[in-house]
Amino acid sequence: MAIDLCDRLFLAPMSRRRPRQITPKELLRIWLAYTEFRKPSIAYSTLHLDYHKVERIISTKLPTHLTTSPEIRDWISSTYSPESARRIIQQFNAACSWAFDSDLYPSSPFSGMGRHFRKTTTDDSYRAFTATERDIIIATFQQLHPFYLSWVQFCFWTGCRPEEAAALRWEHIHPGLTTITFKIATPVGSKREQPTKNRKVRDFPTNDRLKFLLKGLEPYPRDITAQVFSGKSGGKFEYHNFQTRYWKPLIEELVGDRLVFTYLSQYHMRHTWITLALEAGIQVPDVAYLSGNTPQIIYKYYASRTQIKSLPDF
Repeated sequence: MAIDLCDRLFLAPMSRRRPRQITPKELLRIWLAYTEFRKPSIAYSTLHLDYHKVERIISTKLPTHLTTSPEIRDWISSTYSPESARRIIQQFNAACSWAFDSDLYPSSPFSGMGRHFRKTTTDDSYRAFTATERDIIIATFQQLHPFYLSWVQFCFWTGCRPEEAAALRWEHIHPGLTTITFKIATPVGSKREQPTKNRKVRDFPTNDRLKFLLKGLEPYPRDITAQVFSGKSGGKFEYHNFQTRYWKPLIEELVGDRLVFTYLSQYHMRHTWITLALEAGIQVPDVAYLSGNTPQIIYKYYASRTQIKSLPDF
């Protein structure tokens, strides 16, 4: 349901319209035009997951009797969680601001509404396991679910994103096992490979334990097209399924046994590597490069956290 950008969206002269006036039907037309405009510059998974989700909200969920952006905002706020509502309104505003700047709509009705929503970052968002907890988790997978041991070790020891590990092929591993090149990803819900989150390629040097791990996984004869990690029945490694069926029950059991302090998702293997890398004295720019982040993010969410493990009396 794409729209020709030459087909202007004006429904009435500005003098006869309130700046905040907009209907779900008008919003849908704007969103479809905005999607077409953004399509060349966004990832396939973003288009087919995030953008289509917003389209469904507008086309199938927004009540048709709403006529202003405050009414739409209030309905969204009462229907979705605070964080989801914030993101949805943020998307509406981006689309309408683009339409206004492109002379496709006479106003930007969601302008300024972002200040009504506070971004929620929970205390656990960037939390890490300790080195001891990491080693307990690895040892428990070795005992209970050995098939997934290499996945857990690799993610803990590289700090890569799960979608990057799932997309990894042997062509991305140096023949001498000295370097891992992260350049593609397979996001959850998408069967299509795409560039990494920041669209950058990075080379990750291996150490002895990573070389030993990769040596045990390397096929013979070497097939550069083969996946480094695959499912039990072959095919791609379904890390969402792993999270639900194996990771979550195991970590929750360890928490119950007081061997791990709190439950954290598998993504926190990445946060653990970044945190431990900083504690080991690796400089922030190097940690940022190796993890596919920016120094600003490392400073804001990791380096800003105190590294003091015990507080002396004073």
